[in-house]
Amino acid sequence: MTLHILSKDVDNFLKLKSIREDVRIRYLVILAIFSSWYVEEDYPTNAPQKYDEYLKNMGTNIGLRVESRIIIKEFLEWIENGRF
Repeated sequence: MTLHILSKDVDNFLKLKSIREDVRIRYLVILAIFSSWYVEEDYPTNAPQKYDEYLKNMGTNIGLRVESRIIIKEFLEWIENGRF
């Protein structure tokens, strides 16, 4: 399981406007924790770029506010740096 497969699989769920934004944020945080277990194995050199790419697209694809994207991005950086 890789990040690009995970992001592809959850895009339709995250695009549902009927799901509150805070619920979508929680889901993404859980997804980040889960997918971080696979980062070293699947993307040893370009994992941060994959996270960045996904987060940049996330705003236009599912309509999260900029503040929410910043929170998620910071959380993913904590995971990457081993602070979580």
